[in-house]
Amino acid sequence: MAITRINEFRARDGQTVALRDFLRSVVPDIEAADGCRSVRLLEATGDDSALFVIIEEWDSIEAHRASADVIPQAQLDAALALLEEPPGGNYFEDASGP
Repeated sequence: MAITRINEFRARDGQTVALRDFLRSVVPDIEAADGCRSVRLLEATGDDSALFVIIEEWDSIEAHRASADVIPQAQLDAALALLEEPPGGNYFEDASGP
């Protein structure tokens, strides 16, 4: 069964464009990881445009966790300076069926 990972990122004041650019730049790396089925980057509209969500679909939680090295740590560290708060995320499974 596929697992969905939903990650939230909130940009610091004045860093929305830089955060968007960073997140866009890492989507192809995530998509290329073993076990990744899809990745979508979404940006909130209206007054909350500093909020971004990445929705990832994976073969398993283990596949997602194994992909941790896809983005170099130095790049992740630089992105942290763009964030208002630490990123959040959770795993989800499809609960719509019997």
